[in-house]
Amino acid sequence: MNRTVKLLLSIATMMVFALPVLAQTQPAVDNGDQKSSIKSRKEEQAKRLEQGVDNGTINKQEQHQIKHNERRMNHEERQMKAENGGTLTSADRAKLRRQQRHTSREITKDSRK
Repeated sequence: MNRTVKLLLSIATMMVFALPVLAQTQPAVDNGDQKSSIKSRKEEQAKRLEQGVDNGTINKQEQHQIKHNERRMNHEERQMKAENGGTLTSADRAKLRRQQRHTSREITKDSRK
């Protein structure tokens, strides 16, 4: 029994020190940052696209296709917001992030040719 009490006391002591540390950790992305992350990703992809066109790794046809996809995503984002009172649901944000990942991969693939 003495051994069990020591074990429980040591676990309780570790918990006392561990809980404040765990409570201080912040989530990777909170709701406020998700909106800006979608916008900043759009801006970063536009820069990458222009760099690819400027250095000749992305041709005009590829640029046109990627921009067409971006316009479609922007239109879809506006529709999602209109349906939900001006905000995006978490499912909407997830869908937009998936589409942005796809566009990012297209830019990368096209610029490696």
